[in-house]
Amino acid sequence: MKSKILILFFLFSAFFYFNTSAQVVQYYEPFDSTLNGWVSPGSIFWTWGDQAILLGQVYTISAPSGAGTAVLQDTSVVVNSNTLISEAFDFSLYNNVRLRFNQLLHLENTNENVFVRVKSDIEESDFPLNLNSNWNGTTNSWDLQDIDITAIAAGQNNVLVSFMANTSQAVWIIDDIKLYEPASVGETLPIPYLGDSLKNYNIPYDIGDDGWPYVPYQVVVDFAPNVPESRKQELRDSFGFRKIMSCHCSSDIELWVEDGDAMDLDIIGIQEKTEGSGSGSDIDDIELNKYNFNHLFDTIPPPVHPLKVPPSGLTKTPKGAVLIAVLDTGIDYNHIDLTDHIWQNPNLSWPDSCSMQDDFIGWNFVHDNNNPMDDHSHGTHVAGIIVQNLKKQCTESCDYRLIPLKTHNANGVGNLFDVTCATYYSIDVGVDIINDSWGFYGNSSRILKTAMENAENHNILIVSAAGNDSLNLGITPQFPACDTLDNIVTVGSHDIVVNGNYQRSWFSNYSPSQVDLLALGDQVVSAFPGNLRREKSGTSMATPAVTAAYVAYFCGKRGKVNAIKNALLSCTREEPKMAGKDSEKGRVLDYGFKCDNWWDRFRWPVLAVGLFLLIYMSVCWGRTKTLFRYRKN
Repeated sequence: MKSKILILFFLFSAFFYFNTSAQVVQYYEPFDSTLNGWVSPGSIFWTWGDQAILLGQVYTISAPSGAGTAVLQDTSVVVNSNTLISEAFDFSLYNNVRLRFNQLLHLENTNENVFVRVKSDIEESDFPLNLNSNWNGTTNSWDLQDIDITAIAAGQNNVLVSFMANTSQAVWIIDDIKLYEPASVGETLPIPYLGDSLKNYNIPYDIGDDGWPYVPYQVVVDFAPNVPESRKQELRDSFGFRKIMSCHCSSDIELWVEDGDAMDLDIIGIQEKTEGSGSGSDIDDIELNKYNFNHLFDTIPPPVHPLKVPPSGLTKTPKGAVLIAVLDTGIDYNHIDLTDHIWQNPNLSWPDSCSMQDDFIGWNFVHDNNNPMDDHSHGTHVAGIIVQNLKKQCTESCDYRLIPLKTHNANGVGNLFDVTCATYYSIDVGVDIINDSWGFYGNSSRILKTAMENAENHNILIVSAAGNDSLNLGITPQFPACDTLDNIVTVGSHDIVVNGNYQRSWFSNYSPSQVDLLALGDQVVSAFPGNLRREKSGTSMATPAVTAAYVAYFCGKRGKVNAIKNALLSCTREEPKMAGKDSEKGRVLDYGFKCDNWWDRFRWPVLAVGLFLLIYMSVCWGRTKTLFRYRKN
């Protein structure tokens, strides 16, 4: 075992070399022992320390450099102006400048202002932080901000950076401030628009060798079963990482942040440190915390505060109901179309097997709280498609419930850790179907695939969107749709059918070897937050139609997941002109084509015939026994 650990360690260490395309770091401050030149004129609340305490709550940050931070601990009940100002920076030789830092921000009054001000000799600009897409009153302890300050700072020799808070009763912890010129190579592949969107949303990212973006400094770790905590800590220390958190429903899955000099992180390269790791020993896999996405959207969302009590108006989940986990941007569980179909957790004992307190109706993995409210619209629209299809196709005896699992933020961006944890949560609560209307390119994730294999072992079907980039998935695969597992159904989109003519939607990814079937994903009207209904298009809209078909076809019955998958695929319509091009055998979903639930339609006639035969055989058997007695006598 020791030799395996040494091999794993050297795999981590062997790639400590310079990367010619790395960022050029102009300034880095880890606040190891003092504020080191940063000043707060007129403010008594900015100090150096490791934590902040407000109203009895202790706040700490998870940042690469570890101990030592700049701390704003504003305990006043009146609004104060508190500013932390840098020394002057010289960017006269730089064409592009970005500001990156770790933070934990908490405001008792979420309408107050917290922002970064960048000032040069020619102009100044403010960048609000409490209006960013992940804002809900308290950020994650590992929140990472990345701001493009090129327009103000590039080419200037007297640039000041200020962290400014006009607040009362607030906590703001800052660490690992970095000012840098980004690498010249920064295009996300195969879709450059994702990188452009992440920049516009101020979501920081670095790019792996497969061209796909990931959360800087973070890796997801899958431990082998039954590794003791002492051994896990030993491995974290030896690799130079610190644990941020573990999955609530699988303590073997952990999120790590690199623990060290952040100026060296781009030179070292987290990917090289982790590549090939996980073969043997106590760790099964280590991977970059890669981003995934559904509908990219620039927005300023309302706060998503934890729920203190279950939402009102929900109905009790019937025993034996088909459970559908929707991994998405959340669901507007107050929507009139959806309220009657939202799952209520029957097991609220604490602590439970997942160590999640008060998960009344699901979980918010983005903010790690119990409120999976949709602050985007995508998840609500997906949920509405499931419900409206089942209202048309399912009998009243078919009970089903939607479990909202918020894995994607208000911009439609998720990450490997959150979707993996949500998959394990789905397994723990015993869902029947998982709807994944999202995806990522680049390399497949072994860690997510292991979670989906566990779902298969628990007889859970996963319905996954093919993607919206008009790509041949046989050449450029998207995941998890293209993972080769028996419990995954991959769904593309077709247009509105005119005169019986099916046509693949122009945006839909396609492949006869990777796409199982097409469903309507063009101009679909469905639920929208705020009791509205709006139109959307995408394979994300086609996927829940197939999810609903599986619920309708097998409602009230269970079977092996691969048999369930193949049974419905065998009764889809096959369009010859699509065969060998758009989907396997040219399959398209058509509720009117053989895919009705014969048991629901013919249950009573079948039972009546069965009862008649039973009575008839019973009478015949009685006569036969009488005849035998007669002959015997």
